[in-house]
Amino acid sequence: MESMLESSAADHEIEPNVNPAKVVNDLFWLAEQCELRCIFEHALWANEQLNHLPQSHFSSPEVAQSSNWHYGEMNMKRRALIMFVRTLMTSKYYHRAKFFLSKCKESDCLEAFLYYYTWYLISIRDRFEGDAEDLETKEPSSDDNISGLFCFKYFFYMMGCFYFDWVGAVSKFLFREIRF
Repeated sequence: MESMLESSAADHEIEPNVNPAKVVNDLFWLAEQCELRCIFEHALWANEQLNHLPQSHFSSPEVAQSSNWHYGEMNMKRRALIMFVRTLMTSKYYHRAKFFLSKCKESDCLEAFLYYYTWYLISIRDRFEGDAEDLETKEPSSDDNISGLFCFKYFFYMMGCFYFDWVGAVSKFLFREIRF
């Protein structure tokens, strides 16, 4: 029986019949197709798998450089990061996107834009959540509800008084008219 350390080391080894370039190509294809079809949770999973693959998987000459996306001549590992961050942002995981962009060593104008745009989206979400909390605190308290009930009770009481006065006045009028 092998120890836990040996089994975990064996898990990270690549099977001899698994082609790393095919795995990378298939994950890119899956991520692109899922995003085209708006299946964002699965696109997030595929992009996350691409982001956590080692650089050696991307350096293989068999990794396809062509794609339907407009990433141009971008490094495949960097492209995987950009796709992953875009999917995180689409899924509204802004803090995770900011975290992965902050770890990026080669910051280009695209990564810088995404990083600061993520900060903007976080601040917008925080502001909306703060506004929602302010609205919740402005809800009427239970005392206000009770005073509202007293207002209705008083209103119905007054309507009843008017009703009885009106019935009494009508009956007096009818009795007077009938006597004559």
